[in-house]
Amino acid sequence: MKHCISMWLALICCAATFAQSLRTFDAPEQAFAIKGWHANSHFLLQETGSELDVIMDKGSFEAMSLELGANEAAQDLQLSFTAKTSQRMNLRLDLLINGESISQTQQLDAEPNGQELSFRFQLPSSKTASAPTLLFYPAPGESFAGMLTLSQLRIKANLRNLKPEVTVFPNPGKHRVTIDLNDWEAKQLQLISTTGQVMMQKGITSPAGENIDLDVSHLTPGIYFLQLNGQNQSQSTKLIIFP
Repeated sequence: MKHCISMWLALICCAATFAQSLRTFDAPEQAFAIKGWHANSHFLLQETGSELDVIMDKGSFEAMSLELGANEAAQDLQLSFTAKTSQRMNLRLDLLINGESISQTQQLDAEPNGQELSFRFQLPSSKTASAPTLLFYPAPGESFAGMLTLSQLRIKANLRNLKPEVTVFPNPGKHRVTIDLNDWEAKQLQLISTTGQVMMQKGITSPAGENIDLDVSHLTPGIYFLQLNGQNQSQSTKLIIFP
């Protein structure tokens, strides 16, 4: 696997030596920003309106690449597009991310109106996932001399919740409760009654990830809402006080 990845990285480096880099299909609605399409001299990339024409005269182990921006919240990468080819081929896509390679292959026939193809790649769960790169090429061992046209390319993703879950225990509580910020850096704490009255407000100066011990012995038994405010977001949770 590592040998295979090294080989593809060498191909990408080779591609970068040629002045072929386009940002076709880049748009705000894409789940991953398109940083560039790259190819060596055996791939001629041409933008024609809303399409990308790829004229190929390639050997059995050459690929063009699509460089994407990082999206740490993405659980997967869903790629769909219409592909039209001048001759039948097995189109293979390799996803390179965090030193790993994931491959999928689909058959593409020479149909006049092209075919709608969809690929879905599960991404690593790491919050520090690197920017992915996709390699497009006929399946290993196949040569290709002709044209491949891509259009209506869409990149989607299911997103994971990167906001840490704040928990309070014991809940219900009586005299003191502990707030576990789960590595989230909160700046302010508010305790609000069901009527909207702020019963307690305090700044948080403890380091991120450190639990907060809260004295609630002076509060009337009932239901309260604990709101924590951070730099760019806030979280709230219900707190019940026993008599």
